[in-house]
Amino acid sequence: MNWGHKLLIVIIGFVLMIVVFVLISFKETNPIIEENYYDRELKYQSLIDGSENMLLLDSKLQVLKEENSTVVILPLPESQRIDSGKIEFIHWQDPINDLALDLHPGQSKKIEISDDKLGKGSYLVKVTIHSLQKFYYAETKFLKE
Repeated sequence: MNWGHKLLIVIIGFVLMIVVFVLISFKETNPIIEENYYDRELKYQSLIDGSENMLLLDSKLQVLKEENSTVVILPLPESQRIDSGKIEFIHWQDPINDLALDLHPGQSKKIEISDDKLGKGSYLVKVTIHSLQKFYYAETKFLKE
């Protein structure tokens, strides 16, 4: 086998490798976490302020796995009521498993979510709370096995 044949084998191997990489990349799905990411970027300063407000509280946001449910414990003091808010569970790999819950005035600061509402996997939990004309925001990661 001369050098021309060896070079041809290397070139064919390289082309086949590129074709395999392209085929693998077509099978990959990359869902968008935020649909309106540009609008959210413009409003990002309010999230920074909300995060700072959340850090000033005595306790932190907790997401715990219990026997048959997932429990979210909001860090607001007992004397402070919730005016409105939202809890979002964003599944990293599969947007079908995303879950959004609205918070209502007078709602408990301990929210239970049954196991049948959340699929297994890794979640980004986003919590926004409006209370006493103040905005609070927190994010945490949660793994449901």
